[in-house]
Amino acid sequence: MKYLLPRLLGAALLAVGLSLLILAPKEFSPGHLFGGLACMVVGTLLTRGLIGTDLVAARLREEASHSDSPIGPGRRDVPPRVFRYGVSPRKRALATLVCAGLAAGLLAMGAFVLFTFPGNLGNRLLVAAPAFCTGLFLWWYIARHRNLDIKVDSHGLDARLFFRSTVIAWDEIVALIARRHYWRGIYFGTVYSVYTRQDKLSFNDRLEGCDELVRLVSEVTGLEWQ
Repeated sequence: MKYLLPRLLGAALLAVGLSLLILAPKEFSPGHLFGGLACMVVGTLLTRGLIGTDLVAARLREEASHSDSPIGPGRRDVPPRVFRYGVSPRKRALATLVCAGLAAGLLAMGAFVLFTFPGNLGNRLLVAAPAFCTGLFLWWYIARHRNLDIKVDSHGLDARLFFRSTVIAWDEIVALIARRHYWRGIYFGTVYSVYTRQDKLSFNDRLEGCDELVRLVSEVTGLEWQ
């Protein structure tokens, strides 16, 4: 039951979001609009399992917690290597310029709304805050994207991700799960998740050398991707 709670919470947030959007007052209210959209986004992520508890991983972790046997036999002579999200210098420079331009534009838009739009300060803040937050996120994205990588060696995986860095030893891994993502029949890529009893490392097939990393993790741990 505890693993279903994120899904139930997501369904409740979807209901709240729909209520805020459908029952919004006739006069425009930024609080109803952005509150409803936020509830819809978070509710969708929870119900789809993109955030919260992964039911399959939870089951595999629970099974592993009742077993004292080590990870199956596998390779340990892993030469050090770094896997990066492959982008040519020209494309990276172009993406940086585009993101920087969008960030500057959004920050300027937020300032314009905050200081020139009529109405009380609370409503102006509710309208300007998304522009400010999105602009700041893009600046942060530019800084982080240059340093994303996953290092492997005989000890395990050392990853620098968008939101955090994590180190996972080979003998801590209890489950390997691959998820192919489609939307209306259009393939959007595969996300690979490496689970320990307490942590999770995810990467997608845009990682340079992704197929080799997927094969290497399976060989070293003796586990199959599910």
